[in-house]
Amino acid sequence: MNFPTHGHASAVAAQFEKIGRDFLDRYFIHVTNPEYKRGQHRTIRIKDGENPDGSKFGELLIALDDDTGRTLGLCFHLRKNSPPAQQVGFLLAMLLRAQCREFRDFEILA
Repeated sequence: MNFPTHGHASAVAAQFEKIGRDFLDRYFIHVTNPEYKRGQHRTIRIKDGENPDGSKFGELLIALDDDTGRTLGLCFHLRKNSPPAQQVGFLLAMLLRAQCREFRDFEILA
């Protein structure tokens, strides 16, 4: 897991600890604190993308419930014949909400 070195890195690390290392290691390949989204709180956004080699991936961007707009980023690879990232991401977001009670009332945006 990669955490930023700014003053609030410990708060981000604490949120990841609440999710559970086994869950993160099972479903996600890269875990970061990728961006700040001011004004968006308590949401899980599903983002899709494509690597230069043509492989596809998705990412769950979790906007925490704080005034600074911190987010957690959970990236996942898609197999060649898998459904679109939005569908896979929605399933993973539902699993995340079931796994971590901190996120049970977060809204999922696909």
